[in-house]
Amino acid sequence: MYGTTYGTNQSPPWHVYASASEYLPPVNYTHPVYGDVGELELLSKLGCSRPDLHEAVIDTPADVVQPNFLPGYRRNPSLGRLDCLPPLVLEEVFLDIDLNTLVSCRKLNSRVEAFIDGIIPFRRLQECAGSAVAALVRTGGGAYYSIRYLYTLMVNTPACSTCGNFGGFFFIPQGVRCCMYCLLTLPEFQPVAKSTAMRTYWLPLVVFKKGIIPVMKTLGGTYGVHGRHTIQKATSSKTQRSLVSPVVVREAAADFLKPSLLEHLEAKATASARTTIPVERADPRWCKTANHLYRLQSAVSFPYIDMLSPAPVIERGLSCRACVNIARQLQYGTLPGDRERAIKMDLAMFSEEEFLEHVQGCYAAQRAWESIERPVGRSWGQYCCMPSANAY
Repeated sequence: MYGTTYGTNQSPPWHVYASASEYLPPVNYTHPVYGDVGELELLSKLGCSRPDLHEAVIDTPADVVQPNFLPGYRRNPSLGRLDCLPPLVLEEVFLDIDLNTLVSCRKLNSRVEAFIDGIIPFRRLQECAGSAVAALVRTGGGAYYSIRYLYTLMVNTPACSTCGNFGGFFFIPQGVRCCMYCLLTLPEFQPVAKSTAMRTYWLPLVVFKKGIIPVMKTLGGTYGVHGRHTIQKATSSKTQRSLVSPVVVREAAADFLKPSLLEHLEAKATASARTTIPVERADPRWCKTANHLYRLQSAVSFPYIDMLSPAPVIERGLSCRACVNIARQLQYGTLPGDRERAIKMDLAMFSEEEFLEHVQGCYAAQRAWESIERPVGRSWGQYCCMPSANAY
């Protein structure tokens, strides 16, 4: 690939790379360099967690669900007419209630609080995705999703709804999983203002009052993928925006408008507004525009739990250290295809199983492993293994 043969423990000098295409590692490269190494060692040495990505979106304290009553506050609290229902039936009722209503119900009395806290899906959501629960309640998006739906999504669906890779984020206006790259680049994840959706698609106000289209409020805070690319907004109510998903808006408009009129309105909206940030012109990791900011304000970190494994663990996503470091060192002034591929490498996240498959075909990870095991001089280990990154 480089035009020169190098030893196993030697790395090519940096002047050999004539273009970004040669700098990037091959897509598929298999070489038995790991031997009989255990999975835990590969995860700890070649994988790293991504707090920079999880903190780039809504990052709110998980303090929405708190104890509201002291022990003995009321000796014989009542559920009212709900007392006539069996506990199993009452649990099914609470599972189908939206999240915001359920959190409000906990404040009724100590008996309701204890009963709701004893529901296993709600308790696991609060323990494993407490920040996501708090974000849904504070943004108002929890009024459109039940505990059953959120819990099922957390334990059964690890993949992004568009690309199929590991999706460690929950897109609130649409209620689906997504990965960071799709969140920053695809038009499906570009939320629009509620007023803009009503004006563009001639939607009546009753559509939003009936809850057909989920609406969320933006939260103030610091957003951005990297520390140098952050934007901070005040928490004043005057700066909040009501955002909706363009996909859900189009589906709702299809029930009210004729297909020909809907196509005309969509073409007009596409011509008048640019809802994406092309990789060819700008780095999508830069949080420069309001539209880009709305993308990050509409998502929250959402873990995945594999309940079928012998010992279920909370998976928030792992990245390949070698790929991330190469992508960050690459100068994005060459070909658009190479730049797009480097950005994908930087934002890619995997589950533990997917990561172990990735390192088997990742050339950069294998060279980094060789330098870790047999460091000689200025090796790839100095460039591909980030000592400052948070190890898994």
